[in-house]
Amino acid sequence: MYFTIFGDRLMSQTNISIIADAMLQNLRESLGAEAYDIVMSRIVKDYFGEKIDIHTAIIQRPEVFESAFVDLLGQMGRILLTKLLDDICPESIIDLHYSKAGDFAKYVVAIQNG
Repeated sequence: MYFTIFGDRLMSQTNISIIADAMLQNLRESLGAEAYDIVMSRIVKDYFGEKIDIHTAIIQRPEVFESAFVDLLGQMGRILLTKLLDDICPESIIDLHYSKAGDFAKYVVAIQNG
């Protein structure tokens, strides 16, 4: 997290938004554009009732996003979340790796709380 004259909360929100963008880009590259679009639209429709977009879902409801992603993709979803956390955030920033349900949400909350 970065600290500036703008205050911690603003930077935290900016930081998590940038990280959510990076996560989504990582997933798009891993899944391919067509599969990514199908999976993400299914998550939004089936788990969020199309009330929020996938970016907002990751930030506001990471536990639901994680559950939906793993429900849809099974073991492959767990593998992709492991890769995602390893790629997005080096150990030097947050020592967290995806190994069980709930780890993705813990990661997002840790970033938000700085």
